[in-house]
Amino acid sequence: MKNINLIDPVKIEYLYKEDSLEVHCFLVSHENGLILVDAGYAEDDGSGKARSLEQIEAALVRNLANWDDISDVIVTHAHRDHFGVLTEVVAKIPHKSKVWAGSADVQSIKAQSHFEGEIAGLHEGNFVKVLRTISTPGHTAGHICLVHDQASVLFMGDLVDTLKGYLARPPTEFTEDQALAEKSLEKVAQLDFARVLFSHGEEISKPVQALRLFLADSNNQSGEK
Repeated sequence: MKNINLIDPVKIEYLYKEDSLEVHCFLVSHENGLILVDAGYAEDDGSGKARSLEQIEAALVRNLANWDDISDVIVTHAHRDHFGVLTEVVAKIPHKSKVWAGSADVQSIKAQSHFEGEIAGLHEGNFVKVLRTISTPGHTAGHICLVHDQASVLFMGDLVDTLKGYLARPPTEFTEDQALAEKSLEKVAQLDFARVLFSHGEEISKPVQALRLFLADSNNQSGEK
């Protein structure tokens, strides 16, 4: 690999109800290889798998890496645009890679994806190589965020998105428990990071300040009702 400090977002575009959407997965380097955070998008009928795999492989190639460099795959939560090609990714890795997810989402991921391998459950504070787990339930029961402490980077998952440079909550139809998700967002907003990487949407400047203002504005609007 050409960059031992690699954090590379992989953008995967897809159609949902005729809308053009995108989701990011991420390659994160550690001393002995790469972690893949999330595993692309696929429809129930399997469409979209080829494009997701192509985009992940292209990211490996541009970083002078290959499938064999992936030591671990972490799924941030049990939604199809985050585990869509999990089975296919693991099949491409010549050695036995470790698959991880928030403990409360493990069974849901296995049931939806039909992944037959083991998925190890993650809890608050658990590490996978250089990434630390933050338990952030609400969007799903086992949703997690991940922190690269050395690089001061937070991987947000679907706790909050960005849209045209502004923070935006995920659609309520995709969030299991909105009140719990809000508590998780408040928890994350108390921490400090130099960068925040979003599964949906691009990076924004001063992300922690933006997140705290976003929550303050939401609380003010709630109080005015």
